[in-house]
Amino acid sequence: MDFNKYYKEIENELKNNILAFWNKTVDEKNGGFLGRILNNGKTIIDSPKSAVLNTRILWTYSTVYKKFKKNIS
Repeated sequence: MDFNKYYKEIENELKNNILAFWNKTVDEKNGGFLGRILNNGKTIIDSPKSAVLNTRILWTYSTVYKKFKKNIS
């Protein structure tokens, strides 16, 4: 089992898919992250925000920053 290979795959998935997705949902006007994204990627600007979702996203960014210690966006 090649752990370095898996580590690189996970790191790539995190940076290029998961974080890249959430970067597109930042609410520049009101702060936080948008509360609703449709399957086609369209964001619903006026939808309510979830404190749980915003907390989970912020926790993810904080943890990634602690791990990689560099700009992750």
